[in-house]
Amino acid sequence: MTCSLLLLAALLLAPLGICRGQSIPTRTLAFTTTEGTWLSLDVAPTGDRLVMELLGDVYRLPISGGRAVPILTGTPFQSQPRFSPNGAQLAYISDESGSDNVWIANADGTAPRQLTTRPRAVLLSPAWSADGRAIYVTLVDDIGPRVAEIWRFDVASGEGSREVENSNGMPAPLVSSPAPGAYGAALAADGTALLYASVTPRMYGSRNGAASQVVRRDLATGQASPLPLLATLPMRPALSRDGRWLVFGAVHEGVMGLKVRDMTTGDERWLRRGIDRHELESRATRDVLPGYAFAPDGESVFVAFGGRIHRLGVRDSSDTVIPFSADVALAITPRLELPLRVDTGAVRARRLQHLAVAADGGVAFSALARIYVAPRDGRTPARLTHTLRPREFMPAWSPDGRWIAYVTWDETGGALWKAPVDGRTEPQRLSAGPALWIDPVWSPQGDSIVAITAPLGSSRLAPPPIPPGARMSLPPDARIVAVPAAGGAERTVAPAGGLRSPHFAGATVRLYLTSPAAGLVSVALDGTGRRVEATLARELGRGSLFLSPDGSHVAALVDRRLLRFERQADGVVPTTLVASAATMLSDDTPGSIAWGADGAQLSWLTGSTVSTMPTAHPAPGARVAPAGPRDVALRVEVPRAASSGTIVLQGATVVTMRGDEIVENADVVVRAGRVAFVGRRGDDPVPVGARVIDVAGNVIVPGFIDLHAHIGVTPDLLQPEWTGGFANLAYGITTLRDPQAPPDIFAVADIIDADGVPAPRVFSTGPALALSFSGGHYTGTSLQSLDEVRQAMRTYRDEYDTRYLKSYLIGNRQQRQWVVQAARELGLLVTTEGGADAKANLTHAMDGFAGNEHALPVAPLYDDVVQLLAQAGIAYTPTLVVAFGAALPIFRLHAAERAHTIPKVDRWYPTGDLYERSQTRLLSFPPQDYNDREAGLGATAILRAGGHVALGGHGEVQGLSNHWEMALLAGGGMTPLEVLRVATLEGALALGLGADLGSLEPGKLADLVVLDRDPLLDIRATTAVRYVMKGGVLYEGETLDEVWPVARRLARPWALVR
Repeated sequence: MTCSLLLLAALLLAPLGICRGQSIPTRTLAFTTTEGTWLSLDVAPTGDRLVMELLGDVYRLPISGGRAVPILTGTPFQSQPRFSPNGAQLAYISDESGSDNVWIANADGTAPRQLTTRPRAVLLSPAWSADGRAIYVTLVDDIGPRVAEIWRFDVASGEGSREVENSNGMPAPLVSSPAPGAYGAALAADGTALLYASVTPRMYGSRNGAASQVVRRDLATGQASPLPLLATLPMRPALSRDGRWLVFGAVHEGVMGLKVRDMTTGDERWLRRGIDRHELESRATRDVLPGYAFAPDGESVFVAFGGRIHRLGVRDSSDTVIPFSADVALAITPRLELPLRVDTGAVRARRLQHLAVAADGGVAFSALARIYVAPRDGRTPARLTHTLRPREFMPAWSPDGRWIAYVTWDETGGALWKAPVDGRTEPQRLSAGPALWIDPVWSPQGDSIVAITAPLGSSRLAPPPIPPGARMSLPPDARIVAVPAAGGAERTVAPAGGLRSPHFAGATVRLYLTSPAAGLVSVALDGTGRRVEATLARELGRGSLFLSPDGSHVAALVDRRLLRFERQADGVVPTTLVASAATMLSDDTPGSIAWGADGAQLSWLTGSTVSTMPTAHPAPGARVAPAGPRDVALRVEVPRAASSGTIVLQGATVVTMRGDEIVENADVVVRAGRVAFVGRRGDDPVPVGARVIDVAGNVIVPGFIDLHAHIGVTPDLLQPEWTGGFANLAYGITTLRDPQAPPDIFAVADIIDADGVPAPRVFSTGPALALSFSGGHYTGTSLQSLDEVRQAMRTYRDEYDTRYLKSYLIGNRQQRQWVVQAARELGLLVTTEGGADAKANLTHAMDGFAGNEHALPVAPLYDDVVQLLAQAGIAYTPTLVVAFGAALPIFRLHAAERAHTIPKVDRWYPTGDLYERSQTRLLSFPPQDYNDREAGLGATAILRAGGHVALGGHGEVQGLSNHWEMALLAGGGMTPLEVLRVATLEGALALGLGADLGSLEPGKLADLVVLDRDPLLDIRATTAVRYVMKGGVLYEGETLDEVWPVARRLARPWALVR
């Protein structure tokens, strides 16, 4: 599925002077608020005023409350202000340099200067030494493992030294976890000791939650020991000036509070229970609790919770609210917006697969699950076969160039075939019954074809690709076999043992294979004499290795890069291929590679472009070949499957999503795949010859749109008839966007459109743009300049023909702003990973990102954040089923809903698969450990403030988890009509497709759901799908049998047949 750009509005660029002087457009967001979210504050040593952060600005406030006056403003995000011991200066965290650093300013905000110079790090919770000559700060360096350490920086020179190392192990793999280590330095007024919270994050899938304890470090001896506090999860210590009182956060039966300890007697008691939730289940980029502070006399503590500032009496726990009013004026970047239309013309293949090069330079490849051949110049690719509904992959040229071997994989299983290039005779099947077949290659003599095969049933036992998005894995009983080219019984060469891509080189009688774990391996043709030929050095990571036909070079697909190495001439094996000897030919995630027949050139596919590079040069170590590759665009187009004729759905109540419009006893007329009329029955004559279906007593709503779907596309052998497509469509999801997927998702989307596969309309960002590579779901790059960002993002527009992109935790704020700037230039809509980082999420809205994925980890959200997100217009997709900031609700939902017991859901999964996925990893948590209701309340407030909230089911249970998400949104206070708006029109607007999708009105695509029950009375009725229509094609909701325009039963894949 591709989109055509209607209009890219031009925005005048105004110099901003933030993040190293780049120029970006701005507008002013202004409002007045009396509430603050995650509000860190401090009290002046004179006791007459406070300083506090609010939405990245720092304000001064009289100690008794009143009007907050901004003293540090602008586009930089400035937070966690702290007075110096003499009150003359403020230390605070700012990203004005492009990344978090400690800054110092006068107490009135004048004369700011940068103290630290970290290029890529998160800094938080600055604290002055007792003598004011140093600042202690928690530092989480993004270069290397994410661990939290306390550093000491000299105020005069800026020189730093590590004061407290992390002693709590390695980071947790879950993105929504704090870095392990030391947080929130609190210095004793006599300069003898440093207190901090020592945090260990929860390990994913573990019932044991995060751990925290308060530790005292003697600054003279360096000895550290935990304080013996009578509390659960003690954190965020604060000391009174006289050292008598210690206030710290703690949890009681899942409820956050503050305790006070008399350091002279050891007595402890609760100061306040029921403050806002901690961030031990988040990235804690502004610490695990907001900063609070003692009054100079030590008799009270000023702390923010519930959106307000409170003064708590240390001795009597009295609570006095300190009212404030702040006039917020933020310079923000306008949100990325693109008005788009859903393509309805021919389908152009955007992701070609399985390149093969003939001796004369001609190419063969798989596009839209069809084998094509083309001459060397790429003109007029032509199909190899004339199968009406092909699923053809992995072509291989015979040595004489007359035949192509290939494999098929469809609902019935797989087979090995050969077909003449001239098309004069029909393809010949070389394998017997259905099985898994992959990676065919002709022997040098042309008398046999070597391939890998496995029994059909055991192909389900193949482990998932590691990392996700990598090449498909093999079942344990896969075999390397040789099949006579003329037909006949196969001969087993050897067990595959996880190896892929058999190929030959030179005059040797050995067969070469590869896997990321083993490297390049060879065996004799009788399966004996296995040996390792080459491996990648550790610094390069793991990848697949391919020996050139003349044996002189090795090509490596490593992460998103294509590397080439000269092979050692001394014949010593195994060879370790090191980075210094590599020539990088591409870093644009090439999909497949192929050596020329003589090894003199190497070709690769990126999107729909084949690139070719001679092997003679450049010299080893060159980053990219100086001459550059020869690029040839391979254009493959096929007609798009489309609905025809006219159908009338008659008598239902229609929730149109045109405002609050509800039409009872309605006619919905659909003509040629689009809505022609929606109105009262009889107001428009039924068209002559139309098919009429009585749906009286039903409710019709627009098709649901899942903006955060993970649909599980398989690599290599594409399967457009699969669980993710069937289950989602059966549950009314007519359009979805997968915000993080390997590039093969574009090929699957195109096959769905070309062949009319019963599945939602699929959009995707493809691989997320990320700094570090983690498989095909990410494109790793350094992104050290705006030009690098532009280059990385052009592939999405030019090769994948997508307007959607996801920025995934790519680094500091300057790098994120480069992404937005490049997107504006290139015409892309960029959403971004929320990553359980509330500070980053706020800057996402300020910097103009189109969307923010996942819930903000802070909850509740108060008026300041609600107004920012609403007025900035960012599309907020909270995915409450995996809400950040607390225990993940999906565990509760799996236990309560038991999806595997619902026949309609289970039928779309292979036998036993849904049970294994949903019932074998259950964890139990008490209700107070979840925060999905609070996160839902925030989403509701944003929507009602005029903001945009979209539906995201996160692929937890294909199709069904979207309906769980709707129920959670209702649990957060949305009315059923608001939930339906989020599930339909808001998703369309977020995609820029409001002209075609999201509501039922004339001219829009006919995407709708016919429900047996009324969701306006009970939102859980959205699962009662009688019919679902996508683009005018009507399906039975239970079975996906097509009702109209052609009545036919769904052909179910073998893996789903019970």
